[in-house]
Amino acid sequence: MFGKNWIIFDGQTGDIFPVEKFPFDIGTGAAADLPLFDLDLLEVHCSIENGASGLILQCASGVSNIIVNGKAIQSRPLELNEDYLILLGRNTLALRGGDGLEDWLDGLNSDRWSAVSYTHLTLPTN
Repeated sequence: MFGKNWIIFDGQTGDIFPVEKFPFDIGTGAAADLPLFDLDLLEVHCSIENGASGLILQCASGVSNIIVNGKAIQSRPLELNEDYLILLGRNTLALRGGDGLEDWLDGLNSDRWSAVSYTHLTLPTN
């Protein structure tokens, strides 16, 4: 179903968002590809973009950083078949691209999602 596409799992809602265009905007704006409801976030808070050597997760202008896999970043290259846990305000998102996305999604359960703190986040285990 997903092939070598990218998907985002929203840990609060359990919703799945296929990343089907670039840039793929994440934020509170009505035009965001992944809309979030958080007064601390911008209309476009970050984006997944095509970079010179592949996809990049990039903070929007005016955003100092976002938390990815427990570290504050401004931008980060994205690799296939690697998990990315993203904290945006009170929202936790899991991002992955590559093969076996159906199996990956089967292992995620929004009822067991936990954000330990703003600097240390973990994906739930089976």
